Amino acid sequence: MIAFVLVRAFASVLVLSPSAQANAQQVCPGPRTVFDYDDPAVATNDRRLWAEADRILRLPDKAQALEIAHVYRDILSVLHPRMYPLANWHLAPPGRLNDLKSRPRRSVSGPYNSMYAQQVSLAMLAAHPTEAQPLIQIDLTSSNPETLERGLFVARHMTEARFPDLYDDLKRVFLSDRECSDTALGSLLNYAGLPRVSSADERRGRVHELTPVLAARFQRDPGRYASYLGTLLAVGPAPAQVLTALQSDDATVRQYASHAVIASTDPRLAPYVRRMLADANPYVRLNGFSIGFRGVRRRDAAYNDIRPALDTLMRDPDWRVRLDVLETFAFAGDQACVPVLFDLLSMWAAGDRTIPDEDFRQVAILVESITRQTFGFGDGKLPARQDPANRLAIGKFSNWVKAQKH
Repeated sequence: MIAFVLVRAFASVLVLSPSAQANAQQVCPGPRTVFDYDDPAVATNDRRLWAEADRILRLPDKAQALEIAHVYRDILSVLHPRMYPLANWHLAPPGRLNDLKSRPRRSVSGPYNSMYAQQVSLAMLAAHPTEAQPLIQIDLTSSNPETLERGLFVARHMTEARFPDLYDDLKRVFLSDRECSDTALGSLLNYAGLPRVSSADERRGRVHELTPVLAARFQRDPGRYASYLGTLLAVGPAPAQVLTALQSDDATVRQYASHAVIASTDPRLAPYVRRMLADANPYVRLNGFSIGFRGVRRRDAAYNDIRPALDTLMRDPDWRVRLDVLETFAFAGDQACVPVLFDLLSMWAAGDRTIPDEDFRQVAILVESITRQTFGFGDGKLPARQDPANRLAIGKFSNWVKAQKH
């Protein structure tokens, strides 16, 4: 059975990361990557801080509350400025504090001591807003960029429901439009629960008051603010600045604008989406497909007649668009993609080099996903064209397709 692993690399490069977009005046100091975790003195200190964080974690709640300033200033503040490569992948606390308490003491080594100590520290801060909130606010009002960034880092892991007094400070730092402004915006959106919350009611928080500000900044610098604006536009109408940008003569501007509205449910976008599906820029076509496909799925009347245009993208001239669109259809259980997948495998078997060998496994995964069948495709240990199992599997898929026609 082929492993269910897909990498949507094409869609993930639509917009540069905010940190890459910030200009020199707005670079915010953040954790620096270091490689000294094998240094005996560093490793000893990391283990000490991890043991201290674990000790405080297991205290009764009242005793733990008395240690929050120590956790903030002497543990998290020491570890946060230094980032170990590939070892800070999961700083966000996993679940409630009681869940962490109930787990046995970890036996960790190397740079993971730092990650787990930070994770536990953030969880304890989140569990004690009365003690932690004033400490964060002091950092957020600091004129020292390193101290300010520390407050922004911690605030992004807190929630607005439990830490309501952080909102105004985060907003002020963002509106300052100075160093750490974009970092503050990212922290503010995360603190407000975006884009994690799923319901429209949850998304209608006070952070949406920033939409006009972000729309104006998007108009000034689309590449820098498209992702941020897109986080807000899942709810509410698309701003005029974005609608105008969707009609720009500049393909890159259209790309950023299409990314900004990719999660939007604004029915006024329908005519723009129809144009996006025929855009010369493949990223715009793919973003338009995402909007239109979701509109069809939720039975939005604005997209009643768009299905044929969506289907056309299954045979898009750009291979990456085609593959991403087929993936969407297949994982949605839409059988319309079966004939196209069959044609692709038939062409591949006939030696057509327009179907890249490196994507053969992905196509095979889509085939087995949409048909809910196992045809016995190769396990990937051999090059696809050299594995006889793939020819046999394509034959079985062909027989399955013929059987459906009868």
